[in-house]
Amino acid sequence: MSLRDFRTDAVSDTEPTPASPPPLDESARALFGAARDLASAWGGRLSAWRSLLAADVALAGTALVHALVLLVAATILVGTAWALLTALAVWALHHAGIGWGWAIAAPLTVSIVLGGWAIRQGIRAIQLADLQASRQQLAQVLAEARQAASSVAANGSTDETTP
Repeated sequence: MSLRDFRTDAVSDTEPTPASPPPLDESARALFGAARDLASAWGGRLSAWRSLLAADVALAGTALVHALVLLVAATILVGTAWALLTALAVWALHHAGIGWGWAIAAPLTVSIVLGGWAIRQGIRAIQLADLQASRQQLAQVLAEARQAASSVAANGSTDETTP
């Protein structure tokens, strides 16, 4: 079989005509479909971010309650025991032959150390309320948006397949 055996009468010698623009209602449907697809893609991402934020806020609320319980407990314990403990310690130290200044300074030092420990534990508990996961996710979304905007500005198009 050679090339001469093929029939050429079925092939048209005319140039293809440019396609006429689609009707307005078809263009509007296509535009609406693209907008719907974009909204659903962003909607899923926003829904996931909203769920992450809700979980992060729940963790923050729990951490704040935990911190407040610890701080209230520390305040009650220190407040109720302070007067008796200090009075007994000062009396015992002075009765053992230590001067009044040293007898007062020893319980004061112990109270300062224990108060510092309670404050440190409260600060550790409050650090869980900083919404770290939500801030990281928001920073990632903003970085992606900045990168996309700079890509569009540099290339002049939104097509991500072009180098």
